Amino acid sequence: MKLDYWWDVGDQRFYNKWAAELYSQETGLYSRYSTDHDAIKFYLQDASIDDNYDYNTAFVKQLRDEYETIRLYYTGGFDSHTMLLTFLNAGLSLDDICVVTTSDQPLISETCDLEYTKAAFPFLESRGLKYTNFLVDVETHRDLYKDPDWISKTGGGYPIVRSHSNALDKYQNFHEEVSCNLLGKEKPLLLKKNGSWYCTFFDNGILDWNIPNRVMFWLDPRNIKSFIKDARLLRELVIEKTPEYQNNKTGFIDHGIFGKEKYSEYNIAMGRFPTHHKITMNNSMSKATGRNWCNQKDKEWMKSLIDADQIDIVVDYYSSWDNIRKKLPSIVEEDGFINRWLPAKCPWFINIDTLEYIESENFDLTGVFDK
Repeated sequence: MKLDYWWDVGDQRFYNKWAAELYSQETGLYSRYSTDHDAIKFYLQDASIDDNYDYNTAFVKQLRDEYETIRLYYTGGFDSHTMLLTFLNAGLSLDDICVVTTSDQPLISETCDLEYTKAAFPFLESRGLKYTNFLVDVETHRDLYKDPDWISKTGGGYPIVRSHSNALDKYQNFHEEVSCNLLGKEKPLLLKKNGSWYCTFFDNGILDWNIPNRVMFWLDPRNIKSFIKDARLLRELVIEKTPEYQNNKTGFIDHGIFGKEKYSEYNIAMGRFPTHHKITMNNSMSKATGRNWCNQKDKEWMKSLIDADQIDIVVDYYSSWDNIRKKLPSIVEEDGFINRWLPAKCPWFINIDTLEYIESENFDLTGVFDK
């Protein structure tokens, strides 16, 4: 099963968020994030959830039965490592484990991929696990960024600096080698409305994986109850750390409520653990928060390009942003800063107690995001 997510603008469907927003601006029609709602409702129709049941293990067993070949995309971080351990602990094999890197030496320093070289690869090798080091090289970046409209053409539209995600669209044959490309980094967001708790997610969070034969681990309808269970675990953490939410009738909660230093606690509350290494346990290299465009790995990558006299790639990348700035002036803030994130949207909301499923267009968000 490949559950698609897309953006509807009028009677047009888009698989790139930027393209949808551009068409929305042109037509004056709203861009709505959507999916096959009935597929998810089917797995929630019994309206039951067991907090003691291991939904993830049941899901990987189902995947192993249904798919001839499974490739897991792995970083060693909280989400991918949890998926890997679920397979291993269940005694199940994977046909491939793919680690996507950008350290195209000697031009690009391996400092761009420290969490892989120091944590992911050593763990996989210590277990004797077969894996593929999938390199997105300098020439692939050059070819991608030559097109000034690449941001509105790649799958999803994730505007990452190193194109290790966007460029995957170019490798169709690689993706089609397996019947299941297993991906997962979906973390539930919580909101409270009139005293009831709901989970959802933002489209901005999963823009970077739009490949053939994709299965999203926690958003797949067959494992949606694991997503809801994680939301219930997060609620316990929220109430423990921020008791005021017991009394608040309405509000929105994401992991930022605990502060950046509590990111590990946020994941561990859901039972998600990374490869045990200081790179992954406290990996500030991969975080770009607030108004920062680049995380540390991106900066290392750009520096390597400049040091290797590959200035054309840097120029083309930033020229593409100037191009889209002119097309979408709404992303330019009052001080001239270009916001590389379009407004986030949700496709649905699920009551984590009753399992009621509500499509976004039918959910009243009044007051939820008020400070």
